[in-house]
Amino acid sequence: MSKHKGMYYDAIGKVFEKWSSEGELNNTFPAKIGADTCQQKDKIGNHVRANVQGKVVQNIDGLEGTGIRSNTQATLLHVSASSLSAAHHLRKVSFCNDNEKGVFTKDLRITVYTTCQASYVQGIRILDVADKENKWAINYHNIVQIWKAGCNIQLGHIHTLLGGIFHPNSENHNLFH
Repeated sequence: MSKHKGMYYDAIGKVFEKWSSEGELNNTFPAKIGADTCQQKDKIGNHVRANVQGKVVQNIDGLEGTGIRSNTQATLLHVSASSLSAAHHLRKVSFCNDNEKGVFTKDLRITVYTTCQASYVQGIRILDVADKENKWAINYHNIVQIWKAGCNIQLGHIHTLLGGIFHPNSENHNLFH
């Protein structure tokens, strides 16, 4: 939005804030963190985001965290997780053919939502394969509740879509079916 639409960080933060407060992206981690990081300023009033542009955000220990672990597990378990991989490798939007900010932000919102859904489904699939391989007997209802409470792929709206799909006695946790 900054690079292709000339929007300032405060305005971008407001877009993410709105996304996070309503509709299908309500209470979604990427929208919430996007709002926070775009609006964050340093001690002298400069946007912090301007200093991290193009850099991968890392954890305190210098690792990239969940993205690396999820992709590593998907690879080790031979599970296709292309959205997780793309989300990890492509931190910036390189899409922009439309000159209208409204159309661009609407398309971007749909893209964020779709990517969150795909990552969620792929995350469950990775857990399902690992669960069967390791005989863990994962309680998927608890996993969904943990994810709902807060994680990188927190997606409040998906819980409405899924309803009660994850029953403790259910054998099928593949959301692709």
